[in-house]
Amino acid sequence: MSAFGADSSETNLISLGHVGMAISDLQPALHFYVDQLGLKEAFRINGPDGTPSLIYLRVANTDTFVELFPGKKKTSPAETSTINHLGLFVKDLQAELQTLKDRGYPLPADAFEKAKKVQVDNTVLYFIKDPDGNKVELSQLRPDSLQITSRGKK
Repeated sequence: MSAFGADSSETNLISLGHVGMAISDLQPALHFYVDQLGLKEAFRINGPDGTPSLIYLRVANTDTFVELFPGKKKTSPAETSTINHLGLFVKDLQAELQTLKDRGYPLPADAFEKAKKVQVDNTVLYFIKDPDGNKVELSQLRPDSLQITSRGKK
């Protein structure tokens, strides 16, 4: 094993399964993640009183999920969260931004132009926020992105 990072043949890890998001109010969160971003509710688990305690949202047709924990968001500012952001890959960033706009998400006038800037990892990306102020990165991989070109490297 190398000094930094395990050899991929030495692990049983296969992919990111989910990211759990503490939210204050379920309905605005579902509007954002389902109606605006297009995630699909896979299932929910209710607490003893019958109210939802965990909602699993599927990302496209994958085994990756966003978990919503209603009523768990603290009153402290979003900047104090230990999670910096949720990153989602999209096929076409400009199309995704247009879909969000069409679905009522309030994008600033310069969003489409800012989303054209190629980043240091050779992706194009744009940050939005959910109703609780959690940052969500929408990122489009380009053929020369480091995420693509690093495949198979040790």
